[in-house]
This record gives sequence, structure tokens and C-alpha cells, in this order.
Amino acid sequence: MTTLSSGTVESIQAVFEQIFEDEHDDELTYHQHLVSGAVAGIVEHCSIFPLDTIKTRMQFISWKGCATECCSRASLYTTGANIVKAEGGRRLFRGITAMALGAGPSHAVYFASYEKARKMLGGDTPGHHPFANAVSGMVATVAGDLILTPMDTLKQRLQMCRNPQARLHSVASMIYREEGVRAFYASFGTTLVMNIPFAAIQFSCYHALKEHLDAQSFAPGSTQSLVCHWMSGGIAGAVAAGLTTPLDVTRTALQTQGMEGMKFQGFRQAITEIVRRDGFLGLTRGWAPRMLFHIPGTAICWTAYEYCKDMFGLYQ
Repeated sequence: MTTLSSGTVESIQAVFEQIFEDEHDDELTYHQHLVSGAVAGIVEHCSIFPLDTIKTRMQFISWKGCATECCSRASLYTTGANIVKAEGGRRLFRGITAMALGAGPSHAVYFASYEKARKMLGGDTPGHHPFANAVSGMVATVAGDLILTPMDTLKQRLQMCRNPQARLHSVASMIYREEGVRAFYASFGTTLVMNIPFAAIQFSCYHALKEHLDAQSFAPGSTQSLVCHWMSGGIAGAVAAGLTTPLDVTRTALQTQGMEGMKFQGFRQAITEIVRRDGFLGLTRGWAPRMLFHIPGTAICWTAYEYCKDMFGLYQ
């Protein structure tokens, strides 16, 4: 049996001590924000992953015609039912490992960067600071998406019906071998174009709603506090998701383009082809599952994040 050396044990203990210790009496440390963000990201994305799978199928563009089984022009319910009927219920969770591996680290950096930027811009002081919250969300998005985009590409490839027996490592190897490293970041520009306004809208709305509901007046970790975070996060997610759906459709096209030999030169060509094939309504495909994903997803994410922060604060 392998045993840990005393030096390794001491290193692990030092990490946990650094996470749970606070150099500032009334503030959480950077490491505590990292842990809270990682928990929030994994809980958010894994708890409602089937909706993301349905959205991906609805947004996928088949250049061989929608007769292909990977493509769906049906409703949210019908698309989900068809996947379960033809491929089994487990198919709705295909790619969840890739998402968990990406969501944990990316959301850790996402929220820690957000808190750092928000503090620097004065957004953590009393009062309403929409500009500081929006800019902080933009900064967080760039940092988080650098980590998440490659895993999100793998996740979307796994969610499709090509090579149903393929595993995460084999899909990653195939993309690298056939399309190169750049394929993992093919949608990065579009992802930023989508997520920067998404984050700006979401963070501004969330903090405005939280202030309106006077969440700070409730005891940390209490039911009333959690309800405030849940409602504020859900509404903010709905508004942001609805307004950025066209960009999400374009991102999906870029991340799945290599599956049928279609290659886009970039964001402009992808969005032009979508409009040419399906009209401007094509840019709204998947809006229902996207909103159904982000309403509970953002609510869960903010609630989990704020709860973890409350727990760290209570046990300091």
C-alpha cells in the first residue's frame, strides 16, 4: 500500500489551513472564493445537464440535412423524448465528466477573479454599483472561459450521436489528430462575445435584485437568505440567457463544425450560414432549453456560491 510522506501530509494540511484561515477578519480569502466557486460550478452544470444535451441537439447544424439523427427541429420535450427512446436515458448525461472537469476549475477562477475585480472597482462597498458589477463579470468571464472552452468543446462532441461508444480521451485525441489544437478553441472568440454581455447582464441584475430583496438583512445560511439568492440568480439568468441565445447558437455551430466536414472561417461566416439556411429564426434555436437551463442553473450556482461563502464566514 502506498503511504504519504510526512512532507506530503504537511503540504496538504497547509493548503487546507490556507483555505480556512482568513487574514482579514471580515473578508474571505482568495482560496475560499476559489473553493466556493468550484462547488457552485460543478453543482450548477451537473444538476441540470440533460437540458444542456437537449439544447445542443436542437442547435446542431447538420449540413447533410436534418434527417440525420443528431439534428432536431422538434420541441424541447419531443427532442428529449426522442433521445431517450432511440439512445436510452443515460445518453442525456453523455459528456458530464468533461463538464465537471471543466466547470470546477473554471468557476473557481471565475468567481475568485470576479471578487478581486469587484473589490478593486469598489463594488463591495455599500450601495448599488451596476458598472463595477458588470465590468467585474466581464473580467471573470475571460478568466473562466480560458479554462472551460476546451472542455466545453469535448462535452458538446460527446453529447452528439456520432461514435456513441467513444470516451472523453478518445474524442480529445481524435479532435487533436484530425483538427489540431486550435479546434479546442475554435469557439473561444464567439464564447467571449456571448459570455461577456451575458456576465455583464447577469451580475448587474443579480446584485440589483439581491439589494432590492435586502438579502443582507437575513442571517447567513438561513432559508430566507437562500431564497433571496435563488430568486435573484434565477431571474438574472433568465434575462441574460434570453438576450444572448443567437450567440449561443453560433458557438454551438463552431464547436461541432468538424463532425460533418464543414469548416467555418470564423464567427461571421458561421452566423451568415445559419441565417442563410434557416433565416433569422435559426438564431433562436434552443432558446427554451437554454432559458430552462440558465434559470435553475444560475439560481443553483449563486445559491451554492453564497452558501459556501456564508459557511466559511461562520466557521472562521
